[in-house]
Amino acid sequence: RMSHAEFNPTRNAWHDVAAGSWPDGIVKAEEDMGIGGMHYVHNGARYKQRTKTTDYFYFNKRSFPPLSLEFFDGDGVGHRVVVRQPGAVSLAFRLDAQIKSNMMQQYKSLEFQGDGTTKRLSFDARSSAVECRFSYEPKAVVHSNGVKIEAIAYELEVADSNRRQLLIDQEDRYWRTMKAKMDTTANPARA
Repeated sequence: RMSHAEFNPTRNAWHDVAAGSWPDGIVKAEEDMGIGGMHYVHNGARYKQRTKTTDYFYFNKRSFPPLSLEFFDGDGVGHRVVVRQPGAVSLAFRLDAQIKSNMMQQYKSLEFQGDGTTKRLSFDARSSAVECRFSYEPKAVVHSNGVKIEAIAYELEVADSNRRQLLIDQEDRYWRTMKAKMDTTANPARA
């Protein structure tokens, strides 16, 4: 069994997120926004894959499941993914708009924390959203138990340059609405 939790900064606490209340993939996010798939013909926007990467987060201190990773998405929403064997959990979310530079390349990144360590994944600088799939990686002779992170970063592709800003604003509203929904779920008094 896998689980997903959000961080509530007001209460300085984590709360469980009900299945289906956060997009479990980029296709779900596209459907919610009315872009991609058949909507591409009408609205002229979709997410185009930019970067695909797989990495492993090994837990040296905690040698048994459940294993948990924490990270903050581009809107500052804290996520905690708890991985138990077997199974997987997938999430789509916005990347931070800040572009970083390293010698000859520009990139965006996402930092995962767990087991007292941090791991950074880097993505193409044009990416605006990412889909991550988290699964249990069993202990082996050469490594301890861990979490396999499969990440695909996407750029909002717009067919009609005259509608570009409108569709970028639509994407922004969607992710801000997801953040507000989590804030309300985490703090019912604000609803």
